[in-house]
Amino acid sequence: MGNNCKDAFAAQFKPILRKGNPIREIGKAADTIANRYQVPVIRLHLGNPSTEQFEVTKLAMVDSVLTRQGGYGPHPGSLDEKERLAHFFNDAERLPGHFKGEDAIFFPGATLITKSIIHIFSEQLSNVILLSKPGYPVYENQALADCHQVEYYRFDENGLLDYQELKDLISKHRDASSGETLVRLIFITYPHNPTGKTLNQQEAKQVADVINRIHQAFPNIIFYNDSVYSATCAKEMGYHSFYTYLSDSARLRTITGASGAKLASMGGERIGGIATKNPLLQELLANAQSQMAAGVSVHSISGFLATTELFLGQWMPGIDKEEPRAKIADFYQTRIDIITNALFEIDQLTGLQKTPMVKQKPVGGMYLYADFTKQVKGKAVPEILRNEIGSDTIETGEHWRNLLLNMHRVSYIPVSTVNGEIFGEEPNKITLRISCVERDLNNLALAVNTFKGAFQLLLGIESGAKPSL
Repeated sequence: MGNNCKDAFAAQFKPILRKGNPIREIGKAADTIANRYQVPVIRLHLGNPSTEQFEVTKLAMVDSVLTRQGGYGPHPGSLDEKERLAHFFNDAERLPGHFKGEDAIFFPGATLITKSIIHIFSEQLSNVILLSKPGYPVYENQALADCHQVEYYRFDENGLLDYQELKDLISKHRDASSGETLVRLIFITYPHNPTGKTLNQQEAKQVADVINRIHQAFPNIIFYNDSVYSATCAKEMGYHSFYTYLSDSARLRTITGASGAKLASMGGERIGGIATKNPLLQELLANAQSQMAAGVSVHSISGFLATTELFLGQWMPGIDKEEPRAKIADFYQTRIDIITNALFEIDQLTGLQKTPMVKQKPVGGMYLYADFTKQVKGKAVPEILRNEIGSDTIETGEHWRNLLLNMHRVSYIPVSTVNGEIFGEEPNKITLRISCVERDLNNLALAVNTFKGAFQLLLGIESGAKPSL
């Protein structure tokens, strides 16, 4: 396969192998600013959970290290551990008893989950994978590196799946001899990265209806329900999963994923898990996991399970009775509200309330996706910042991101965000993904001040102030 792969995809394959995660590159840029100028950088570019590390989680990990015998743990986790992971999925999907232990597999991180799912189709070079645009860029890199063709679907105006859009894309790719579609896999992400879109009950039913109809028309397609951010949302806030409303046959073609790293910080360890009712997919994914990783550490699993059971309120008597998932959801929602309210204030300052940067305040998730096109496109940049930005005017999301990252040059605290081009956003738009994960509310207030200061600089020049400051 290797030679055919490289011949068929030479233009894409070699550059992709040199690519890392572009969001990590933004982190390096923030490090450079912090080290070179000895200034703090408020890092709103990475969805790195910063809620408290529960004591019971740490104790579970320590206990696992002290009580386990030496040697490797099982690749997919022990049956007892898998049953507890299945229980977590059942709670998230509001389907008591749906998943059993044999339906679940542990992975060393959510990134390996997506790589494994893509990998199980890599022997067929003509496969097509559908990804959302905007969407998480690592999916694309993984798919192209495994020699798949990638197509992108767009959401409707409410951030939901569009049946006709998907059907047209699927119908476009057909085998010349059989006429069957070449689309094998569709990634569906809610809560969505980068937009932060979450689903209420009505929206979850609408998305499920689209998937059920696609499954009826194209029964061989696999759906990956990437719900790694579901732990940052609470049922008490109205969060719903589309998986709950799928038909039985569509569920058999669906893989659902979760991330332990997104539940709470766990001593820097990464762990994830998947569940599917399809025995063949279980076997394929277990094989892929064992090929690409040496399994997951048993103490990581213990920490993950301790955290999930905290979320389910079933760890031990005497622990805080307040639902931990609701506490974490409230943590992120508080920060989303602070930044959203600040952007609403800036909309008033710019006189663009009718075309706001955030059309509607998100509920749940940890990301805010804001469109600054109307507010900043074409505006002149202060001369002191032009070299860092690479332009005399703001024309792209990267220009806008670089301005915010270099605000120390004009006595503000620099803020690191991610520009929409990295997620495949349309080039004529100026968008940022803002991760609402900063634990220190004082830092968040400083970040808000930097946003406001950046707008005041641009508006000042537009109103006649000298660009030289």
